[in-house]
Amino acid sequence: MKLSTKLILGTFFAGIALTSCQKEVKDDSIISTENNTVADAAFGHLNDIVDTEVKIIEDNQYGTQKTTAIGDSCANISFTLSNDSSYIDSIIIDYGNLGCEWQGRTRKGKIIITQNGKKSVAGTITKVEVDQFFIDDYQIEGVKLIENLGGTLSPFKFQNHVQVIGGKITSPNGLNSFQWNSDRTHTLGLNGLIPFLLIEGTVNGVNTNGVAFTINTTSPLKAVWGCPRIVQGTLDIKPVGFATRTLDYGNGTCDFKATVSVNGNTKNIILW
Repeated sequence: MKLSTKLILGTFFAGIALTSCQKEVKDDSIISTENNTVADAAFGHLNDIVDTEVKIIEDNQYGTQKTTAIGDSCANISFTLSNDSSYIDSIIIDYGNLGCEWQGRTRKGKIIITQNGKKSVAGTITKVEVDQFFIDDYQIEGVKLIENLGGTLSPFKFQNHVQVIGGKITSPNGLNSFQWNSDRTHTLGLNGLIPFLLIEGTVNGVNTNGVAFTINTTSPLKAVWGCPRIVQGTLDIKPVGFATRTLDYGNGTCDFKATVSVNGNTKNIILW
């Protein structure tokens, strides 16, 4: 916003308008948006852990060739089979209380996984719960449900219906927390030999200021193999009592950057 310097009165009132505009961006747009980026990163990381560990265990238990893939070697992982031994029905991933690092994040606590079939089979529902679980000292709470919707090899496309229910994230100092629930579709595809994930759906929650918000996907969020953050996509975020603001993750570059725009003003943010 460019202010006129010709009239003191005009400058004064323009200054008030600018201050008001910036206050809205800072006081709500940034809070709701940053809460959401933390939640997306945290529950996305949780999803990566579950996908990796379940696949390794299923491949080793039921595959024709044992996998040499390495998951999270610092965790203590145990599992049980179904009554007929046809699938893994529960897995406990225990990182202990001291914490250990994987994919650039430090985890503490437990992840408890239960399912009603092989995760790789359409129709299977994988339930993910946590117990005193932390990522980089943020406490993560809630239940994640992952339903395999199936897919095709040609073209390569597989989908999951993914929900976060009762999600809550508490800051490392324990003084601030927010609620976050999501109902989304995850679509796995290939660009050449590089896997990518498209995420779209809805989110609702209450930010750390106690303001309720809703989020709609306006362009699918994109995550690519080898980058620990979302690289593309847009969301419309609507805190109650405030204007809709747009979170833009960029053009596909893995740079940890995004922008939030509201009322014609745009601010750069760094992704957690």
